[in-house]
Amino acid sequence: MKTTKLHTFEDVLTKGITIENENGEETLVQVSCIFIPKIQRSYAQGRISEGDIRSDFLKEIFSTLTGDKDTPLELSFLFGSKQSLINGTGNGFELLDGQQRTTTLFLLYWYIHNRESEALPEFLSKFTYETRDTSSQFLSKITSTKFDLSDKKPSRIIKANKWFTDDFNCDATICAMLNMLDDIHAMYCSLNCKNLLDKLSRLKFYVLLLEEFDMNDELYIKMNSRGLSLTPFE
Repeated sequence: MKTTKLHTFEDVLTKGITIENENGEETLVQVSCIFIPKIQRSYAQGRISEGDIRSDFLKEIFSTLTGDKDTPLELSFLFGSKQSLINGTGNGFELLDGQQRTTTLFLLYWYIHNRESEALPEFLSKFTYETRDTSSQFLSKITSTKFDLSDKKPSRIIKANKWFTDDFNCDATICAMLNMLDDIHAMYCSLNCKNLLDKLSRLKFYVLLLEEFDMNDELYIKMNSRGLSLTPFE
């Protein structure tokens, strides 16, 4: 029986996905990106209507990041498949379950790197959405340059750019991402946070690959039709 080790968002995009068999032998599966496929819905955790869920999730995350103990926060698992990319740049991790958590983690990494790093790391540009062209274009724009987020809300700073057109305003995923970034900004500032960059490694999750665990997308279909309410993380 294969198992998967705990990973960070950065681990998956820089080192790969570590799979361990019953003998303790490890296999490293490298992926060139994480992408949200067209079959997925838009990003939901940032919707105005999801304020309570968003607030609770961010409180748990920031409590972990600002705590004295180096205890990780386990964010369940990501479930997906390794897929060859159309542009021939390698294999991407097609995320089938865990979209909401992963997108929030990406936005958190992006915000903290903008606040505390001299430059944005390349791995942030390896996360994208295929649900709409505007979503992928938006992510490409915000990961190609560093923003000064020290005073104004991220949404105001991003919308002030010439490339931010009305088409972006009509994309539900982008609107939700901007809402989430504003809430991350508010919590970061209210807690007088600093030096959280190295503590992002406290946020971890398991990764389940269809190919490595001898599964197919039937499991995903069953999971999404199980008749259960979505959890706050989902």
